[in-house]
Amino acid sequence: MPVLPSDVVIVAYPLRNGTQALMPRRVTPRSCVRLDGKAKAGYASRAVARRSCAKHENVYRCRFCAAWHRATKRKPNSLCDTLPVAWIKRRAA
Repeated sequence: MPVLPSDVVIVAYPLRNGTQALMPRRVTPRSCVRLDGKAKAGYASRAVARRSCAKHENVYRCRFCAAWHRATKRKPNSLCDTLPVAWIKRRAA
């Protein structure tokens, strides 16, 4: 039996007669595919990814394919980072 690459899994598909067919299927990580199923554009460097589109200046390095992808959303700030905190001491009147 040939050795399969690490991104290929064997999936059992049910047939009409009740048996199953084992078929190989290539698995792509979610971070490398858009919601519509098309592959995201991968860039060789961070600077090239930032210059590719002025609207999306946020980029990240993919841990699966080691390419740079454009990010459409920013990570949410924590509540402590957005609200200034001031402690006021009150004296008894």
